[in-house]
Amino acid sequence: MPRKKSTPDEVILNAAREVFLEDGIGASTKKIAARAGVSEGVLFQRYGQKKALFFKAMRLPAPDFAESVRASDRCIDIHEALLMLATSSLEYLRGVMPVVLLVLSHPSCQEVFRTHEGQAHELLFEAFGISRIFGDFFDKHVRTGNLRARDYTTVTGILFATLLTRALHEQIRLDHPESSQAWLATVVKVLID
Repeated sequence: MPRKKSTPDEVILNAAREVFLEDGIGASTKKIAARAGVSEGVLFQRYGQKKALFFKAMRLPAPDFAESVRASDRCIDIHEALLMLATSSLEYLRGVMPVVLLVLSHPSCQEVFRTHEGQAHELLFEAFGISRIFGDFFDKHVRTGNLRARDYTTVTGILFATLLTRALHEQIRLDHPESSQAWLATVVKVLID
């Protein structure tokens, strides 16, 4: 009779994510196992290879924008409402950017992504959920007459790409977080005026 799992996958994957972020792709499975409180054998039994453990551990967490959406809905000024959503999105992207960069630097990244050509890979899928938040925002405000009808799918793509680039630039120190609010206010104005 097989032994029952005593350490949940979530504990192991969180430990693996921490160690990979600290030590990079070459992180020791011995250190990961110790951090998770399991043996190395358990890691390989559950995930097979270190590569599989890496990609499983590096899945992005789902963003929680529920409060930002509610607060945005209460705003009278459409610029302020969109700025609130953009700020929350940028905060999320800042938090996940170290994971994104590590995933993209893995030697097997292209092989893994090729299997999902033309669609967001499950590892990075949650980041693309931000687009839904903006799409819903624009749809709502067009329906209520607060915004004129136009191609907001493209506007959403531009906004998402701009926020992603800003998070990357902050991560590599090309931009500084303290200047982001003025920058975001300008982006919002350009996109919806």
